[in-house]
Amino acid sequence: MQIPDPALVVLVGAAGSGKSTWAAAHYRPTEVVSSDALRAAVGSGTADLDASDEAFQILDQVVAGRCRRGLTVVVDTLGLDADRRAGWAALARKAGLPVVAVVFDTPAATCRARNAARDRPVPASVLGLQLHRMRDIQRELEAEGWDVHVVDSETSVAAAPTAPVATGPVATRPIAARPVAVARGRHTGQCPWRHREPTVHG
Repeated sequence: MQIPDPALVVLVGAAGSGKSTWAAAHYRPTEVVSSDALRAAVGSGTADLDASDEAFQILDQVVAGRCRRGLTVVVDTLGLDADRRAGWAALARKAGLPVVAVVFDTPAATCRARNAARDRPVPASVLGLQLHRMRDIQRELEAEGWDVHVVDSETSVAAAPTAPVATGPVATRPIAARPVAVARGRHTGQCPWRHREPTVHG
């Protein structure tokens, strides 16, 4: 797939879906802003939910600053909170940047296995809610006006050029990926942990 460069790129996927690995393979560290990394920076570690408010304040400032300067910014959170997505998209569109959502259609069993191997795994019930939210996310994103790219993270971390390639008035960044269909027509339930947004929606 070809992703515009510069652009606002929001990664969307459950815990353990491979978002951070994919971002590191295809973008420079300075282009990626991660809610987990910011929790670690302002709190006791990536799983410190008490640090989430401060972490997201910084994340929002980074997104706003890079958008104002017309720079690519890759948002590495769960990407499941529609209100946060709307705010980031508004900043990008005001700056004339394309808004891109990269959806990780990683098998649930893979997410659960990766999560279980972590030092501080997400509770199984919370991960289940994240996976449930993913069922209709592509349609939701398209309705919000995002340029949606769906990848299978198990095959998408192949080597790819990290420098933009000029193809006309807008440069693009080639990303190796295989489109995967996302299940449709299933109801997305409300999450009782909404106040803990980074865990379920972040």
